[in-house]
Amino acid sequence: NLKVIKGEAQALRAMLHFDLLRLFGPVYAHNPEAPAIPYYKKYSVTPNEILTASQVAAEITRDLNEARILLANDPVRTSGTMTSAPTDGSSTFMYYRNLRLNYYAVTALLARSSLYFGDKESAFKYSTEVIQAGDEGIFPFVDRSLVSGSPDDPDRIFSSEVIFALSHSQRNKLFKGYYDPSRIPNYVFRMDNDLMSNLVFGGGAMTGGNQDDYRYRVNWVATGANRYFYKYSDMVDSGNIRNTMIPMIRLGEMYLIAAESRSEDIGAGVVYVNRLRANRGVGNLQTLTEDILRYEYIREMYGEGQLFYMYKRMFAPVLFSSMSSKNPVPSDAVFVLPLPSSETDN
Repeated sequence: NLKVIKGEAQALRAMLHFDLLRLFGPVYAHNPEAPAIPYYKKYSVTPNEILTASQVAAEITRDLNEARILLANDPVRTSGTMTSAPTDGSSTFMYYRNLRLNYYAVTALLARSSLYFGDKESAFKYSTEVIQAGDEGIFPFVDRSLVSGSPDDPDRIFSSEVIFALSHSQRNKLFKGYYDPSRIPNYVFRMDNDLMSNLVFGGGAMTGGNQDDYRYRVNWVATGANRYFYKYSDMVDSGNIRNTMIPMIRLGEMYLIAAESRSEDIGAGVVYVNRLRANRGVGNLQTLTEDILRYEYIREMYGEGQLFYMYKRMFAPVLFSSMSSKNPVPSDAVFVLPLPSSETDN
C-alpha cells in the first residue's frame, strides 16, 4: 500500500498549496512572476522563502505528476469507487476511493490546475481522461430517478459523479449554519432571486438557463418569496454515506474544463457542455460564449468552493446580481488576499 498512501499524501500537499496559491497569489494570467506563497515539502520551524506564482505552479504540477505515477495501480482504475463495504469482512482500507485522493482525482486536479496556469492543452488531455473513466462506468452520471423521480431522498450531490469528496458525519450542521432559512438570525448564503431567475436558471437561449434543470429543482427550495440552497441538507436516511459527502471534485467540472480548453474558439467546446446538460435534464445550447460558460459553472458547482477561483482565473465580475452595475469590477483588490502578517514578519 506504500505507493498508494504516498501518492495520496503528495497529491494532498499539491491540492492544499494550489488553493493557497489561488487565494493569496496574483491573478495568474496577468502576473505569474509576482511573489505568491512558500511551498513546504517538509516540516520546519523556519519559514520557507516566498516563491513566485510560476514557481509554485511548477511545484504543484511536479507533485501531481509524481502522485499519478505512484497511484498507477490504484484499485479505482479496475474496481471503481467501491462505496460499500466488502461482504466477506475483509479490510476496507482500499475501499471508498472517492473519499480518497485517487488516481482520477489527481488527474482531475491536473486538469483544474493546468487550466488555471494557462496550459489548455494539458487541461484538455487530463479532463478528457477523467471523462473517459466516467464513460467506462467508474463515475457514471447520476440516474435521473434518484434526483427528480420523487424519491424520498433525492441525491442532491449527484454522488456517483463525485471524483473526490470530504466526509463530514455532521454535514447537516454546515447546512444549518450557512443556508437554512429557519436560522435565527436569518442571515444565510443564497443567490439573489433576480440573478437566479433571469440568468442562472432562466433567460432562455441567451443564458442557457432552464428551471427544469435538476440542479435547480432539487437544490433550491422555495421558502416565502426566496429560494434557498439545500444541497447539504440532511437526507431522511441520515446514515447513508451520501449524507456525509462534501464534493471537492466532480465529473461535471471536467466537462466544463474540456469545453473551455478544447480550442481557442470557446464555441468549439459546446459539445462537452451539451453532453453535461443532457444529463441535467435540459436541452442543447446552439452556441457557447464565455458568459454562458460562466453560468454553467455556477449551475454545476454552486456551494462547492470553486466559483471565486473561476472568477479570478477569468478576471471576470463576481455575479452578485443580474444588474451588472452592482457587480464589482475585477481587480487585484477583489481577487488577491494579503498574506497574513505572521507569514511576512518572520
